[in-house]
Amino acid sequence: MCSALQQRGFPASNLVIMRPDALDPLDSNLMVVTATLRTELGSPLASVYAPVVLATFGTGSAAIEIRAIAPEGAASYLTQFRADFATRKSVGTELLLSPDIHADPPASGQLSAGHVDSRLIATIGIMAALHPVHLVSFGDASPGASPEVPLRSVLLYGVAHGATAGTALLDSLRALLLAQHPPYRPAGVRIVRLVTGQSALRIWFTAPEPLGLLNASQPVVKISSP
Repeated sequence: MCSALQQRGFPASNLVIMRPDALDPLDSNLMVVTATLRTELGSPLASVYAPVVLATFGTGSAAIEIRAIAPEGAASYLTQFRADFATRKSVGTELLLSPDIHADPPASGQLSAGHVDSRLIATIGIMAALHPVHLVSFGDASPGASPEVPLRSVLLYGVAHGATAGTALLDSLRALLLAQHPPYRPAGVRIVRLVTGQSALRIWFTAPEPLGLLNASQPVVKISSP
């Protein structure tokens, strides 16, 4: 599996090989679970190490799961995970009340239902404070993901005086986003063209989502000039 990931461009320095004599994955963020690893770890895979599935590829015994590591144990992680979902739902619903945020019905429903990554929620809020935005859609859920795993990408464009803003604004917003520090620096920001002919920004973040970013005790994301 590590060889396959490296061949597809995943940095070798970010990979840790799990061996039969060293099966503790808690120092990592993600676990790629093959049939062999499921057998070796047994029930502690979900009950101790990694209770949340981010994606599943394949079926049956050959399925490969991408799981989020629970560094403080599964029970603590699930408590934080569910609290994070409730906060995303609350803050996402509040975000839609802003006159500077417009959303197509599917995007509005996903945001108010808590299905959107907290980094996207925070970033959209700050972008809207700088310039009105229109949310087109959020990315599809990953195959086989656990319930409440957030969507980590969005398509949006700027709005100026009731009309679509030009690419100059999108270039400016893109530069601002890429100037951010983790965890608010997106994995990628790209200007794309919608089927309507409009230019839009596609913004996406990596998995897993850091939990608790929208809590009052956490610093609010700030977008400053690059």
